[in-house]
Amino acid sequence: MKAPPSTWIVIAALVAGAVWAFIATQPAEPAELPADPCQRAAVEALRGPLRTWQRYAYQHIIDHGITVQGYAKLTSYGYHWENEPGQNAWTGCASHVHTAGCAANPEIPLGTLIWTPWGVRYVNDRGGGVKLRNTRRDESANFDYWTFGCIGRRHVPYAIVKPSGDRSVWMVNRSQWRTLLTEHGGDTKKAEVR
Repeated sequence: MKAPPSTWIVIAALVAGAVWAFIATQPAEPAELPADPCQRAAVEALRGPLRTWQRYAYQHIIDHGITVQGYAKLTSYGYHWENEPGQNAWTGCASHVHTAGCAANPEIPLGTLIWTPWGVRYVNDRGGGVKLRNTRRDESANFDYWTFGCIGRRHVPYAIVKPSGDRSVWMVNRSQWRTLLTEHGGDTKKAEVR
């Protein structure tokens, strides 16, 4: 038995409605990423899991329109070639070394929150060789990240995110370090990751 033509029109309308509803519920294409490397990194970072202080930093970058301010020499130090964490691994500024911190040239105040393509960090150390005199003419900063890997780069874009930061993040005193070690069963590498 053949269905009347009006039935096919109703069926076609229902199928078209279902297709339209499906298309309308699909997520929109993500907006084009900003051209500035700092802004682009912030947008991308906020799409994933972050620690509270990192989320704050990247949101601050977007909210305040912070962009790349210059280029830096970026190096790294860490337990593979220096002190084992917990073994006299203290900065000259009396903070324990940790992966949320870095050394910077003296012109950048302690507690300053900075960004490079290797992430956001708080300045919690000076470092003996971390000086502008050790940079090239096109570099206006020198950063030394405490890390579990090795970084050595020239002409790295950077930004000052905030001139002074949350001291509870960048300053880890001896008592706090002992607490972190206890919480992580004495595993210094787990205690370091903040």
